[in-house]
Amino acid sequence: MPRPALAPLLALLLAGFTFGLAGARAADSAEYQIKAAFLYRFAQFTEWPASALAGSDQLMLCVLGEDPFDGLLNGIAGNTVHQRKLAVQRLTDLQQLSQCHIAFVGAMRPDTLSQVIKRSRQLNVLTVADQKGFAAGGGIIQFVIANDRVQFEINSAAADKAGLKLSSHLLKLARTLYTTSPD
Repeated sequence: MPRPALAPLLALLLAGFTFGLAGARAADSAEYQIKAAFLYRFAQFTEWPASALAGSDQLMLCVLGEDPFDGLLNGIAGNTVHQRKLAVQRLTDLQQLSQCHIAFVGAMRPDTLSQVIKRSRQLNVLTVADQKGFAAGGGIIQFVIANDRVQFEINSAAADKAGLKLSSHLLKLARTLYTTSPD
């Protein structure tokens, strides 16, 4: 399987994405526009088991819980990742998680969040969130803001448990890399 070019990822990740905090709405929009681009790149640098991709010509990016993107994910929908069209779907309940390859987990109660993490591992779903403690708590990728930049932490043990292989290039760019999972 051809590997995505490293240069575009490095350009995106090392460009030092910053956003002014002049207006909360503008800052939120810029932040989530960057996070949407990261989600697309995460998909490019993740390998799913063949069984997780079988029978579908789409790679499904789902939003579960509160959706902070305000339509910004529509900008990456339709792009090709691993010879599949990236599609975006908003979920209304945990049972729909089986339709997803990537799940952005929006704000939700801690007990529901732990159910999402547990269920996603059984389904080979790449979980991404921006909730504090997500990666340390067993999620795979957590967005963090440091020095006015969108960065990310990765829990490689959680990715392994979900049957996903993350590119070594992606792992090197993580702000923090967790190699153990809480369960």
